[in-house]
Amino acid sequence: MAEIADGINHAIPTQQEMQDSVSWLLNKGLIVPLADKYSLSGTGRKIMVDVASQTHILSKMWKILENEFQHLKGNS
Repeated sequence: MAEIADGINHAIPTQQEMQDSVSWLLNKGLIVPLADKYSLSGTGRKIMVDVASQTHILSKMWKILENEFQHLKGNS
């Protein structure tokens, strides 16, 4: 049981992790601010459409997004 609780605890991002992630997405042009929320940018929407066209299996979608984000990291 302790392993499950530990896994759940680590799966919840901290406020700093969320701020860093939103900043990264903004800097890469993947999201745009809209009033008091965020929305996918044209680029972010294109990536999501491309991913969805490859698979509808969530774990595979995450892997494709990971690869795309690694590519974006290299273009910093």
